[in-house]
Amino acid sequence: MFLDQTYCQNQDNSQRCYNKKGTKNIKIQPTTRLSINALGIQAINGKSFISFLDNTKTFEMMKFMITITIQNIESDELKTKLEKILYNEDLKLENILNTVNTKKNYEKLLLALELLSENSNTFKKLFKRLVKNPLNFKTKSNQVLENLKKQ
Repeated sequence: MFLDQTYCQNQDNSQRCYNKKGTKNIKIQPTTRLSINALGIQAINGKSFISFLDNTKTFEMMKFMITITIQNIESDELKTKLEKILYNEDLKLENILNTVNTKKNYEKLLLALELLSENSNTFKKLFKRLVKNPLNFKTKSNQVLENLKKQ
């Protein structure tokens, strides 16, 4: 399989403006910015596939890889299991946060992170952050959800 990605937009990335000699330096910019990510595979002995993703962060890439596997697998049993994972409502980030943010589960999470922080600096930083200011973690704003998806 060959994997490739392209990002198309209607604005250029350059700040330079090239014009014919004798004309004014006018840069025409569209009023609305359009952009799209296209990610696809070309399979030699399977089904080729293209997908237009909102972004190419880790969470979206994992969903894309599961979709590729579903497209190119022969086992119907495994296909249905992967589809259940892909379309499972419980795995949506908002639902995960709802589950974590109940008081009982939140306390269990803190206890688990405290134990894990003994061996890992990453867990130690996360644990300190949650102890210091738990409201940042519990916030369900779009920006916080995006940041959690990035990690």
